[in-house]
Amino acid sequence: MQTIFDADVDPALIDRSLAASIRGSVWLDIPRQDFPPPSGPVTCDLLVIGGGYTGLWSALHAARRHPDRRIVVIEADRIGWAASGRNGGFVDASLT
Repeated sequence: MQTIFDADVDPALIDRSLAASIRGSVWLDIPRQDFPPPSGPVTCDLLVIGGGYTGLWSALHAARRHPDRRIVVIEADRIGWAASGRNGGFVDASLT
C-alpha cells in the first residue's frame, strides 16, 4: 500500500494535490493591534526576553506570584511568531 507520503510519489501528483492550498497560519494571520516600540527607558522588576511559550508562561507565573511587580516582555517580532507559533508535527507513512 502506498500513500502520498511515500518517497516515490510522482512530484506532479503532489503539485496537483497542493495547488489550491493556502500557506498561512490562522493564529498568526488574525489582525492584531500593533504597539510601537518603547521610545525611552523602561524600568521593570522582571524583564522577559522572548514571547514564545517559555517567555509568556514565565511572565504569567511571575505576574500571578507577584502581582505588585512590573513585568515586561520584549519580543523581536510578534508574540508567538517563531517556533511556538508553528506546527512541530511530522507526517510519516510508517505510523499509519
